[in-house]
Amino acid sequence: MQFHLVEKTDTGKVRKRNEDFLGEHRNEKLDACLFCVADGMGGYGLGDIASKMVVECVLKEFAAISEINKPIRQWIIDLFNLAEDRLRVYREENDITRFGTTLAMVLFMKDQTVCANVGDTRIYSLDADSMVQESHDHTLVNQLVESGQITEKEAHTHPNRHMLTLALTGERDHIDPYISIWPFDPVRTYLIASDGLYNMLNNAFIARTLLDNSQEDAAEKLLDYALENGATDNITFQIIKPLEE
Repeated sequence: MQFHLVEKTDTGKVRKRNEDFLGEHRNEKLDACLFCVADGMGGYGLGDIASKMVVECVLKEFAAISEINKPIRQWIIDLFNLAEDRLRVYREENDITRFGTTLAMVLFMKDQTVCANVGDTRIYSLDADSMVQESHDHTLVNQLVESGQITEKEAHTHPNRHMLTLALTGERDHIDPYISIWPFDPVRTYLIASDGLYNMLNNAFIARTLLDNSQEDAAEKLLDYALENGATDNITFQIIKPLEE
């Protein structure tokens, strides 16, 4: 199982440092690949440390195993909780009160594709015609939209649109990530993106750019247009495409 990966990360035009982190690993024993993007919570402080810590944690765990001897959904839940525990230990050792990050991952394993996330880092998949969001936004405005209290249009300008309802902070006894699992589709392309990208560009533009360009050209255009539109946050994304055997 092989993939073509193009990834970008940029501080943007407003933030003083990049608190996003990304990574990937191919596990030869499992014939599986894991891709991750995390967006550190700048308002909480030390977001750069939190995002790097959780990505390195899950990739290290993934690299160390030779088999998954439990249902894949439970293994993914355990992986997120391992990352949460790692943050908890760091918080306690360094006497930190506020600390956090999002985490989104795509796992390709044999005949399965698994998408999982906590927070508002998004996962999209694309076929030849359309783009679909495979992740779930753990945000206050998404709750308000789903309950019918505000419209999607109102959500884009809501004063609390950046408020997360779930993140990895090292404060919870248990984390329940959003997980979707379906059969592996070799013709779909996947995008994992922090909100610094998709808040600067609408979904129609992102989809058209990915569908009409090579991965390399699409990545350059997405980053360039996000920067032109203000880049008020860090921008990080991975474009992942399965290669034909």
